[in-house]
Amino acid sequence: MQLDVVAAASSDREWLYALHRAAMRAMVEASYGPWVETDQRARFAANLASHDVYVARVAAERVGAVYLSESDEAVDLALLEIDPARQRRGLGSLAVRWVVDRAARQEKPVRLQVLHANDGARRLYERLGFRPVDRTATHVVMGLETSR
Repeated sequence: MQLDVVAAASSDREWLYALHRAAMRAMVEASYGPWVETDQRARFAANLASHDVYVARVAAERVGAVYLSESDEAVDLALLEIDPARQRRGLGSLAVRWVVDRAARQEKPVRLQVLHANDGARRLYERLGFRPVDRTATHVVMGLETSR
């Protein structure tokens, strides 16, 4: 399966929010309590403004999103969302590998945080070589050193 990752366009905004709601609502509620639509829309807008956002596609169909922040020190995978109807088919792995390859070309490590409630994502990251480096009240902080 070929996964294409392209920069998100302004026309993707509502699709991205619908994806966020579908992919993250249960995790948000398990971690923080009830989903408050106005709060989540504001957080979503802040994420769009503060990250480089990419749409993951298979055969031109949008299947997920990748939110990145890049600094001199690392590539931060701020958020990875795969359409729940398309999960458990290897798309998350392909998207993470896209991030890791991007970081390796820059000779930077990859960092991320995963909610404690998101066991499936944590197991995915561990299978791909990420290791816990810290914990917060809500997240496991993970890292991966890359090499070319």
